[in-house]
Amino acid sequence: MQIRHRPSRGRKLRAHAGQRLLERHAEREAAFHDLFLVEIPKRRFDLHTLGEAETQRVGHRSKEFRCRIREGIAGQRAENHTADAALCAPRARLREQHDVQLVVPLNDLDFPVLARERAALAPALVLLPDEETSARMSDKLEAHHFFVANGIPSPRSWAPEEVPGDARYPVLVKAREGFGSRNIHRAADADELAFFLRYTNVPSFVQEVCQGEEFSIDVFSDMDGRCLNAIPRTMILSKGGESIKGISLKDRELIEHGARVAEIVGVKGPANVQCFREPDGSLPVTDVNTRFGGGFPVPLAAGGRYPELALALARGERPEPRLGEFTEGVAMTRYFSEVCLAPDGDGELQPILPLT
Repeated sequence: MQIRHRPSRGRKLRAHAGQRLLERHAEREAAFHDLFLVEIPKRRFDLHTLGEAETQRVGHRSKEFRCRIREGIAGQRAENHTADAALCAPRARLREQHDVQLVVPLNDLDFPVLARERAALAPALVLLPDEETSARMSDKLEAHHFFVANGIPSPRSWAPEEVPGDARYPVLVKAREGFGSRNIHRAADADELAFFLRYTNVPSFVQEVCQGEEFSIDVFSDMDGRCLNAIPRTMILSKGGESIKGISLKDRELIEHGARVAEIVGVKGPANVQCFREPDGSLPVTDVNTRFGGGFPVPLAAGGRYPELALALARGERPEPRLGEFTEGVAMTRYFSEVCLAPDGDGELQPILPLT
């Protein structure tokens, strides 16, 4: 892939780079079976690579069109239905032009918009729950209220002005809408809490810190809300909200807990349930992210076959639940890598092959 190097136009190029890449790539491709569009923010390119490999494994000639989503853009347009339609229009054109059958959003900020405007992408299947569920899970405090009201354990949480005198410290000041562990501050006492509530520049809430071990449960549900599988994994190491090291875990309690949470919440497609196992044995849920999680390579390598399930749903099939059907002890570890580029004679940036 060639990357145009024009610093003076950099901001404009970044804003439209995703769509141009999609369109140029599409012009070079012939028609193929089971076409799907994956929206990929930041470090999610491992997901599209693994997903494409899995669909090839099961015999489908699938190709992903991928684009980067600019951070923050959805937050500026969340209540503007005219802007919502403008957001979906380019995707709708791509869907019609290339007969897209499945849309897999991965950018948290766009979920409520795409769930609300999914009719614009019909007949493609948008792999998201309904608008109400998407909006509720995008607001972490509203999600907490829903969990408690529906019998799902969740750590005590409050709006900033409602923190009680018996709050157990430390507590976290967390963004109500966000991802990647951004805008999260740990307060050891009431003085630090007051400071961080003044310091944060985004709408936030306060949550007691859990005391047990953290787990992630990667679930996948059909469009009727039936959980088809739930694969727990350990959280050995995370950085910036991304799982760096983890191991698949065949823990029956966690499997059943993840499936129950997914069905109560109304998950459709993939989701990531984050919970803790507390000293008293409870399993409080802190988040349900209605997308493939950053640790998706673990359930895929463990035999979860989630991309295969997604394609089956797009074809109108109704796969049977396969709870607990995966391999235990599959470990993932990540590392950073880099690509160096240099301008050629035409001003294009070209990758420099590694010296060996």
